[in-house]
Amino acid sequence: MKMLNTLIKSTEEIALSTLPKKEKRTKSKPSNFLSVVDARNHLKAVSSKYHRSPTKPLKIQLITAKKNLDDAYLNAEVDFINGKIDKLSKEHISKQHHLAWKTIKDLSGKNSGSSVRIKGGSAKKRLENWSNHFENLLGKSAKVPENCTLPTVPVSETLSIETSSFTISELKAATKNLKSFKVFGPDNIPAVTWKDENFMSYYLIFAIIL
Repeated sequence: MKMLNTLIKSTEEIALSTLPKKEKRTKSKPSNFLSVVDARNHLKAVSSKYHRSPTKPLKIQLITAKKNLDDAYLNAEVDFINGKIDKLSKEHISKQHHLAWKTIKDLSGKNSGSSVRIKGGSAKKRLENWSNHFENLLGKSAKVPENCTLPTVPVSETLSIETSSFTISELKAATKNLKSFKVFGPDNIPAVTWKDENFMSYYLIFAIIL
């Protein structure tokens, strides 16, 4: 186990120092428009001043800042929709039907993420509530009423399944469709490393030892 952990740590360090980082794309949404961001930051600054010193002039500034944010967002939404319509027109003319349908879904809001929120008040508390929920759901043994037993029904005869150690060919088949530059999995080993035959040989040795 120690040898495997050392291997995982080594590949992680080498990958982080050599592989390029993929830039995170910022979605072009009305809330990300520069005018909206500036108006939102201005509102935060005025709100902070008002809560420290709630004077009448600051209250007027706060109301004005809120209105400016609403106006900025409405203008951004208009620009966003007009931009999508222009994009849809160009995609239709160039017969890019797949992209056209994607643009239509963006306009209709069908590509938006779920609005479901887990109650908790903070990210840490929500994570704790999720954990407790599934622990209660899956972490308890099923209860059977008294004087009642579950029927034993054979699903199938004993199957001829190979249970010996994995082979190189099996590992190759399992990683055949793995994209070389896919993000790290739970083991922190890059996909490009998993597809290397030398690594496969060493990994099978570790698997036998473990």
